[in-house]
Amino acid sequence: MTTPPYLTDSPCPRGSSELPIAVGRVTKPHGVKGAAKIFPFFEEALFSMIGHNVTVAPEKMRGETKTLMVESVRGGGASLIIEFKGFTTPEQVRGMSPAIVVAPKGKLPPLPEGRYYYEEIIGLPVFNIEGVELGLLADFFTAGEKDVWSIKTPDGGEILTPCLPETIIDVDLEKERITVQLMEWVAGPVARPQR
Repeated sequence: MTTPPYLTDSPCPRGSSELPIAVGRVTKPHGVKGAAKIFPFFEEALFSMIGHNVTVAPEKMRGETKTLMVESVRGGGASLIIEFKGFTTPEQVRGMSPAIVVAPKGKLPPLPEGRYYYEEIIGLPVFNIEGVELGLLADFFTAGEKDVWSIKTPDGGEILTPCLPETIIDVDLEKERITVQLMEWVAGPVARPQR
């Protein structure tokens, strides 16, 4: 399991309103006035950050982490345009791209029931319905029309389970545990998106 760089030194417990949540990825400059293209992980969260500070953490620990104010967000879908206060040239954006935009959980809109921020559940122990620990939630990714959860077993193996109401029985953030009902299925070759 790879801990995202912005969580490595975070002292915040999972339930804290200060828990850093990745809300999007700055991919490249847009136009000539310092705007940037951003791939949203949570579109509504990005729009809620207008007028607030966010942390911009370069991927792969390239460059320094910055605290920037979001001046505007526009567009919709898989590619939004974001403007940061003080950014006036494409070179400024290029110098920090690609980068993850991170905001404290307490500043973000609540997710619908059954949806969780990555940082809230990654690393939680996963149990079957008999109470036997299967391992830790190591990752999740999209395969076709469903999300798939990857559970890292104590022996270094991996269990893949589709994220469906009949397989994810309970996610208890207070007790920090997940209960699943494993089912027989074949994943086949799956391309995992980079996050």
